[in-house]
Amino acid sequence: MTELTRERVAAAYASLVTGDREQILQYWSPDVRFQMPGNHQFSGWFVGLDDYLAKMAS
Repeated sequence: MTELTRERVAAAYASLVTGDREQILQYWSPDVRFQMPGNHQFSGWFVGLDDYLAKMAS
């Protein structure tokens, strides 16, 4: 298992904004599930990396 460091967490979140599936998969599982809080077009649950990428592409 990779050591969890502040730098690795920052890199994991930074990978999400790239939209690059291969780069994201270096940090996140393809079945990732998380909620983005707020009241905007990107808020809500994301279930799986493909769901996240599809919503971010719209």
